[in-house]
Amino acid sequence: MLFSVKNPHIYQTNTSGHGINTRQQNKLHVPSVRLYSMQIGVYYSTAKVFNHLSQNIFKSQQLNIFKILLRDYLVKNTFYIEDFSFY
Repeated sequence: MLFSVKNPHIYQTNTSGHGINTRQQNKLHVPSVRLYSMQIGVYYSTAKVFNHLSQNIFKSQQLNIFKILLRDYLVKNTFYIEDFSFY
């Protein structure tokens, strides 16, 4: 998760693919990949998990605030690995 916050320049948002304003416009674009080795990689899996966070967490610009909000979110909400399986 911190990889996406520390390296925002390598990720594209959904608005970069099209100019339509949608509810998902601020979320990261998850590329379509067919190889399993790419799906378990940091780039793909981070984007997929990052998009499931609430908006107030991924809109935070400072790393310290992001860490605090992320920790609180993970403590309060159940996080299942099966939700993010790549099979």
